[in-house]
Amino acid sequence: MSRIKTLRSPAQMELQKLLKAARVQAGLSQLSVAEGMGWRQADISKVEAGERRLDVVEFVRMARVVGFNPDKILRMIDAVLD
Repeated sequence: MSRIKTLRSPAQMELQKLLKAARVQAGLSQLSVAEGMGWRQADISKVEAGERRLDVVEFVRMARVVGFNPDKILRMIDAVLD
């Protein structure tokens, strides 16, 4: 069974778009999100550009820093997978 590459999948690209939109809507810079997560600004840039994936713990941490509902984002991603 072959593995499906997800880094450039429609669902991954939608996640990147939603994460960036949530950050912008919250009025936060990449730097402020990075500082809240203990990361570098370049790491947030890579996530938003699709060069780096988030694991589930990082995703929840980002939700707390940015102030978005992780359940809502996951439902939106689930809809893209259909």
